[in-house]
Amino acid sequence: MGVLIQVENSGKSVALSGNTKLNSLVAITHDHATNHLGGLFAAYYEATLTTGATFLFSFKTPLAKDGYVHYRRAFINPSKDLVRTEIWEGATINVAGTTVLPSCTNRAHPTILPAELELRRGTTFSANGTKLEAFSNFLPGSEGRGQTRIPQSASAAEDEIILAADTVYRFVLTNGSTATNIIAISFKFYIGKED
Repeated sequence: MGVLIQVENSGKSVALSGNTKLNSLVAITHDHATNHLGGLFAAYYEATLTTGATFLFSFKTPLAKDGYVHYRRAFINPSKDLVRTEIWEGATINVAGTTVLPSCTNRAHPTILPAELELRRGTTFSANGTKLEAFSNFLPGSEGRGQTRIPQSASAAEDEIILAADTVYRFVLTNGSTATNIIAISFKFYIGKED
């Protein structure tokens, strides 16, 4: 195995792991390097929604000194069809709901999240904030097949949203199907010092 190198924004190269037996350089993606450094996080939840029902998540980002959340738009897979997703910025939480604990994807060397970062389900809000229309979506789907919120051909890095620091985001799932829908949602993000 060669030496695993990360090149920082400053141009400085940092060896992350590996050995020099093959005397070679191993090139990896930014996401792969972030995973090695213990900085990539994921969370998963399933909600069962009747026709017209909504399910709410809140995502409170950490202070700027702790870094900015680089959010990869969630993958959403419904059991039926017709799911609407919305993201609102600057919401005010009324009742916090239940914590959804993100897991570090590097289980060998997990990193602790900043204390201010909170992902919760079943949250209620006293103010919705501003709807981020460009990052909301409607999944017409095809009953029984399920769809994903972003095209399979799009890379995660190209679909990244850098969230504002110390801000509450409101995530809304709405079942537009005529049948009860089991909706699985996967969140993924990392925290970077750069904004």
